[in-house]
Parts: sequence; C-alpha cells; structure tokens
Amino acid sequence: MIPMKINDCEIVCVSRNQRQFAERIEQRLKVIGMKVDVLFPNPKVDLNKIMGNIASRGVMFALLITPLNEDHNSVTLNVLQVSNFKFVSFHVYILTSKSYFRASSKSIVICH
Repeated sequence: MIPMKINDCEIVCVSRNQRQFAERIEQRLKVIGMKVDVLFPNPKVDLNKIMGNIASRGVMFALLITPLNEDHNSVTLNVLQVSNFKFVSFHVYILTSKSYFRASSKSIVICH
C-alpha cells in the first residue's frame, strides 16, 4: 500500500473567478517548499464540512479565498492541526511580510 501524500495546505476557492488570485498564492507557498493544492468545491456543500474533510486527511491548514479576500488582497487562514501552530505561524510570516492579522478562534484573516 502506497501512503497518501498529505498536503501542508489546501487553498479553498469558493468561486472560479478568483482562480488567478488563488494560483498566485499557491505558487508563493510552493516556492517556500510547501505541498499545496487549490480546491474549487461545489458551492452547495457546506464550508464547515469541507474544512472537516480537509482536516481529517491531516492537512495542517486551509486558506479560504472569497471575492472579498481578493478585493482586500487577503486570505482567511483556518488552522486545522493546532499542535503544529508554531510551524504555521512561521510560514504565514514568510507569506505575508508587511501584513496585519485579525484572529478569532481558529481562523485568521491575513491582509497585505
């Protein structure tokens, strides 16, 4: 049995209109050595269910991209594996230097 490759991050894009924005973020994460994919989930599926599915696969965090995120040049970071939060914080800093953070619960909005 071949073990399944676990991504460090999944980028969840709620609209295909943000494809280029999501792919730019994906490339920035890949440059720093992270394993990442962009998902375009069915809009009829609840986002909490999607995040739960991603977390159950062992993915460390998910970036949510909405039209508003693109307007603000931001992402919403959902920490899915809390025990690895120091690692997440390190990568967020690299991704978003000169950014500010607004946090609540396990979601962090990162604006640049």
